[in-house]
Amino acid sequence: MIGGEGAANATWMVKGTWIDYASQLGALCFNLEHRFYGDSHPTKDMSVKSLRYLSSEQALADLAEFIEAMNDKYKLTSATKWIVFGGSYPGSLAAWLRFKYPHLIHGAVSTSGPLLAKADFQEYYGVVQQSLSTTGNDCVRAIKNATSQIDILLKHEIGLLKLKELFRPCDAIDPTNEADVATLYETLAGNFAGVVQYNKDNRAFEGSRGTNITIDVVCELMSDETIGPAVTRYAAVNSLLLDTYNQTCTDFSYDNMIRSLRNTSWNSSASEGGIRKVILKEFYPHLRGECEKPFWKKINSVHLSEILTSAISLSSTVCEINALEHATTVAGRQWTYQTCTEFGFYQTSSLSPHLFGDDFPLDYFTRQCEDIFGPRFNDTLLEQGINRTNMFYGAYNLQVTNIVFVQGTIDSWHALGITKSISDNEPAIFIEGTAHCANMYPSAPDDPPGLVAARLQIFELVKRWLQ
Repeated sequence: MIGGEGAANATWMVKGTWIDYASQLGALCFNLEHRFYGDSHPTKDMSVKSLRYLSSEQALADLAEFIEAMNDKYKLTSATKWIVFGGSYPGSLAAWLRFKYPHLIHGAVSTSGPLLAKADFQEYYGVVQQSLSTTGNDCVRAIKNATSQIDILLKHEIGLLKLKELFRPCDAIDPTNEADVATLYETLAGNFAGVVQYNKDNRAFEGSRGTNITIDVVCELMSDETIGPAVTRYAAVNSLLLDTYNQTCTDFSYDNMIRSLRNTSWNSSASEGGIRKVILKEFYPHLRGECEKPFWKKINSVHLSEILTSAISLSSTVCEINALEHATTVAGRQWTYQTCTEFGFYQTSSLSPHLFGDDFPLDYFTRQCEDIFGPRFNDTLLEQGINRTNMFYGAYNLQVTNIVFVQGTIDSWHALGITKSISDNEPAIFIEGTAHCANMYPSAPDDPPGLVAARLQIFELVKRWLQ
C-alpha cells in the first residue's frame, strides 16, 4: 500500500479490503510512508530549500527503490508479482507507478485518484452540491439562503455580532479584510465538503471521529426550520463539527493560517509528529518508548499471518491497535507545497450557481502559495508545474495495462479521475452512492450493493493479473 499526505497508519496492515485480498492470496504486505510525511524526515526542516526534494516523481522513485530492496532482502525471485494499492493522492501514485515502472509493478488498484492536475478545481463544489441534493432540494436551498444571509450580516454592526454569536469565531470577524472573509466562506463550505467526501465510508476502524456525521445528518439540520432561519441552521452544522472535534472556536483568520504554514520546523503544527510520536504524546503521555519497539519491529514488514499474530499478542498492551487507529494527521505545509508546485487542485467557489458564495476564487489559493513560500511561487510557477505533471503522467490519456480505476459518485474527486473504462486492461469502476476511497475500507453489513460488487470485481481482476 502506498502512503500519501499523512502518517502511515499501522492499522492498515491488519485491516482493510487489501488485507482481505492478501489473506486469500497468501500475499506479503508492505505499507510505505511517503517522504516528508509522518516519521519520514529526509531533511533537517521543511524550508523551501528542503522541500525541493518533495515531489510525486521522487515518491515514485522511493517506491521503486523500496521494491528493489525488498526483493533483495526477502530473496524474492523475478516471478514475484507486485500489486500496488492507493487511495486519493496515493491512488494517483499507484496509477503513475504502474505507468512509470512497469518492469517492477505488475498491477495497480487506483482508488479515488485525481489524474488531471488543474489549478481551478471548481468542479469539486459542483459534485458537493449534487451529492447534497440526493436528500432532496431543501438542503441545497437552505445552504444557498444561509450564504445570502451571511452576505447581509457582514454589512452591519449588529450582523457581525450575530455572526459572532452563531459561528463561534476565535477572533472578531473583520468584514473589510477580504482574506479573512474568504477564509470564513471557505471554512464554512468546507464543513459540508468534508462530510460529503467521507460520507458513510466506514473509516471508524481508523479511530476517526465524526464518522456518524453524514450527508443525511447535516441536511436534516439544514432542512429543520424549527431550529431557526437558514443561517442559524448553517451555524448548527458548524457547531456540530466543532463539538465533535472538541474545538471551542472556529479560526477564520487568514494571517493565522499563513503564520502556521510558514513554520518550517518538524515539530510545528503544520507538520506531523508521525504515528509513534502522536501515540506517546497524545494517548500515553507517561510513556517514553517502552512499548513501541517490539511492535514496530514486527509491524514494519512481515507476512500477513505474522502481522495478525503480532496484533493479537499486543492487544493487551499500550501498543494495541486501538491506539494506532487514532494516530492520523494531515501535514499542511508539505501538501500545500505540492499543490503549489505540481497539482493545483484548489477547490474554488468559481462554479455557478455559487452555492457557498463566490468569495474564495482561484487567486485566494494562489496568494497562499506566495504568502507561505515566497514570491517565486506565483501563478506562472503553478501553471508550469501543472503542465509538467500532466505531460509527465499523461492525465486522462494514461496508457497502461493491468490497472483498475475506482471512483465513487458521491466523492467530488471523481471529477478529476477516470470513471469510464478505457479498455479491458484499463477498466474503471464507478460506484453508485459511495464516497472517497469507500472500497478500501473494511466491509460493513449495510454496504450498498454496488460497493460489494466493486470489491469482488477488483479481487477478480487482481487474481487475473496474478495468473
